Amino acid sequence: VTSQLDALVDSVPDRPVQAASVSAVNTPACQGSDPLSPGGSHRKSLLASTPPTTEIADIALDWRAARTLDPVLATGGTATMLISRWGGAMAEPAPSDTAWVHRDARIVTQIYEGWPTNSASKARDAAVLRWMRGFHGELRPHYDLGAYQGYWDPDVVNWAEVYYGDNFNGLVTVKSAYDPGNFFRFQRSIPTSI
Repeated sequence: VTSQLDALVDSVPDRPVQAASVSAVNTPACQGSDPLSPGGSHRKSLLASTPPTTEIADIALDWRAARTLDPVLATGGTATMLISRWGGAMAEPAPSDTAWVHRDARIVTQIYEGWPTNSASKARDAAVLRWMRGFHGELRPHYDLGAYQGYWDPDVVNWAEVYYGDNFNGLVTVKSAYDPGNFFRFQRSIPTSI
């Protein structure tokens, strides 16, 4: 798997990569665009308790090729797949000790697509979502845990279970005690009651 991922990374221009992460799905046409720009972005994530398989590398290569051939997606944005190794000290607390329930996660895969303001459009947004949903859907069977809480995915229907697992009820109790008026909220924030 490592040699396949190395080959995939070597196929794209150099760009900064977070420590312990592999930037695996970048397209050359996207270099220089700022993924944090106000144009738009979509994110998806997957967690696994086991190392990535060769099938994951093959899937990434196939979806990178599909993205490169799509005339809407091939320009104006940044697509990134990060595969990060987790474990070590973060696995030491019990899952119920903090809000983070996925203490068994050894791999997190994040799929991110961002684009600058000048390339944002409904056609691009639809194409990005179609590409990400297909890519994520093909990867999903290779992962056995939930999703990364920092990447809110509007496609996740059972978000309380996927993001918080058995910790959700305890988080509702904390939220109702410290924010009973639900001042701190967004579409998928912890509610004050179940």
